[in-house]
Amino acid sequence: MTRSWPLILALAGCATTPSPVSTTSAELDGAWASRGAGWILSIDGSDLTLFDVTAARCAMNPDGGGALEETYDRFVRSGDELRLYEPFKQTYETFDRIDGVPTRCRAEPDDSPVSVFEAFAAELRENYPFFEVHGIDWEERVRAARTKVSAETSPTALLEIFRAMLRGLRDGHVRLSATIDGDEHVIAPHMGRTLLRAEAIDRGATTSWLNRYRARVMTELLGDTGKYVANRRIAYGRIGRIGYVNIVVFEGYSTEEGWGNELAAARAAMSEVVAALRDVDAVIVDLSNNRGGISVVAEAIAGFFTREPLVYGSIRRPGGDRQALVVRPAVDAFVGPVYLLTSDVTVSGGERLTLALRKRQVTHVGAPTRGALSKILPKYLPNGWWLWLSNQTLLDHRGVSWEGIGIPPDIEVPVFDPQDPNRGHIEAVRHVVSLAEGSLSTSSSTTTTPSG
Repeated sequence: MTRSWPLILALAGCATTPSPVSTTSAELDGAWASRGAGWILSIDGSDLTLFDVTAARCAMNPDGGGALEETYDRFVRSGDELRLYEPFKQTYETFDRIDGVPTRCRAEPDDSPVSVFEAFAAELRENYPFFEVHGIDWEERVRAARTKVSAETSPTALLEIFRAMLRGLRDGHVRLSATIDGDEHVIAPHMGRTLLRAEAIDRGATTSWLNRYRARVMTELLGDTGKYVANRRIAYGRIGRIGYVNIVVFEGYSTEEGWGNELAAARAAMSEVVAALRDVDAVIVDLSNNRGGISVVAEAIAGFFTREPLVYGSIRRPGGDRQALVVRPAVDAFVGPVYLLTSDVTVSGGERLTLALRKRQVTHVGAPTRGALSKILPKYLPNGWWLWLSNQTLLDHRGVSWEGIGIPPDIEVPVFDPQDPNRGHIEAVRHVVSLAEGSLSTSSSTTTTPSG
């Protein structure tokens, strides 16, 4: 079928954002099936209802409803195809019109152990595209586990069956949250070696380790030049003639809720950082303890290190369009030499910022990142448990996927001691400072006219 879109731009082989058209919510009434996310969306005027759908079941997702205009700020429809844009995001979700919400989606959910097991197995089967990357035969695991599930299986036993099925999945975006007798249990199969060790040292809490890490940055690296911005999520200062920026997360920058407030706070913070470091010889961007967060905030920060738009990669759901990921330059960007430090803690939004800076051509030092770049797809199981999945394939500007592998640095340097993650980081930063100073010294000597 030929579609006539208002505007279609080809960029790096991707379908990019078409110009918004005037589409009223009344024109969208009806049922729509997503491409690659396992959703059915019901629109009735300004009301949304979201259903999780697989071959095994269809049920309402309690987190997916609400008001249309509050959930999406742009609607682009062409015949039976619909693109929905969330506020501040450059990418969209694609839906195709269907005759109506299937009757089974309105039925009372079956929360028996067998039904929950089949829902869990199907969600991963149909919506998780990275089993081959991790060397896992999902169908074999499902067959083996199914023999252990019956109507008498307790919630605790079922949780342990799921834990075993997820074992070996090195994906920081896969997570199962289960409430049993009022207690919350979380299965996170891949935290990375450093976080696991920090958790063991601090008896289950990595916050203490993070606080010690940040304190040492201030006292041992930055001294009197150190300052926090963005609600203490960003630290910056100087190490001699080298600027230093440490970012631990991409959310919580604002005391007011909403992505608009987060973006405004991020831009204000980075404007201060760049102004304060305007005259340094180079900048180190330290993402070694970055836990991710809001991807558009990471992209906004990347804009403070380029004067030109950066097409740093692309993203695609199974069966959907491949869409370009673009960083827009900030007015007051730092365009001098940049050194990037990462570790196996660096994940998600931290990896997106890593890809954007690598496109900008920086010197990437440290250890490979954790390898969880996809947007998280939340799924609600019939018994009230939540399953989070990686679902999109993100490629860098060269067309390479680092999902499940991690983005490798140009120069590999140990960042955290494998036995004691409280050690190693300060030495790693000082090593990067030496690299920067050495490179600048070499550059200066080659551009100086010899005397005599």
